[in-house]
Amino acid sequence: MKSAWLLLLLCAAPLRAQDEGDGTANFPGLISTGGYVLYYNSEGPLAYVPEGRPPKERTEMGEITARTCQYGVSIPLEAAFRPAMASGGAGDGSYKKTLQTLKHTYPQLEGIYDVKVDMRLLSVLGVFQRLCTIVTARGWRLPNAPSDFGG
Repeated sequence: MKSAWLLLLLCAAPLRAQDEGDGTANFPGLISTGGYVLYYNSEGPLAYVPEGRPPKERTEMGEITARTCQYGVSIPLEAAFRPAMASGGAGDGSYKKTLQTLKHTYPQLEGIYDVKVDMRLLSVLGVFQRLCTIVTARGWRLPNAPSDFGG
């Protein structure tokens, strides 16, 4: 009997430890769906590795930011406490798309560093969801590149 309790405790400790973390773990930020999924075409961030150190001869662009989002809709199929749902999700909130948005917004941008990523979820009664990836970073450009932003 004691060995059964010991085995149970040994198995339970790793399960508890998996829930804890330091907040640096990467997870796919995909919009959640439930019930009967009718349509799902969504991309989310997984990991981003910067290009390396910026060159010493550069012009700082200051703090830059971009946001991309995924959207989801869940429609209850019955009137119940936990109804069956028909749902779908679409959008591109991946790092690739967010960085393309940065480059489009700041055409002189050559690179970024000091990158911070936020995930923001908006849910309205569980029927509508929006999950956005927001990248905030310090940008740089080459010294001889023209400037349209005054920096």
